[in-house]
Amino acid sequence: MTDIINFPTQSTTELPTVNVPVQEVKTPKTVNFRGQDVTLKYTLLSLQRLEAAGVSLQDLETMEDNVSITVLGKVLWAGLCVQFNDATLEEVLNSYEISDLQEVSEALAAALNNPVGK
Repeated sequence: MTDIINFPTQSTTELPTVNVPVQEVKTPKTVNFRGQDVTLKYTLLSLQRLEAAGVSLQDLETMEDNVSITVLGKVLWAGLCVQFNDATLEEVLNSYEISDLQEVSEALAAALNNPVGK
């Protein structure tokens, strides 16, 4: 019962290589709000708030064709309301400058093209 197993310490046999596909890790697009990097999320509650603010789901489908700052701000606000329930539209609009539009539009596009919770 106390047999000692002698494993070979040097082997000349080559091990087969296996190609495992590497999944690309996508870094979520974020916006900075109240000093935090935030991934925008659109739940049914945020979409309901968006409709109450005058932006319909149909407006979201055609948004890329003709975007106004008003609609852009409301969509951004709705996406932030999931994590910042007390955020106001005015606060959100005042938090970003024209130089932030690229970052904001990338985060919006990523959020609106992903299912909730992904």
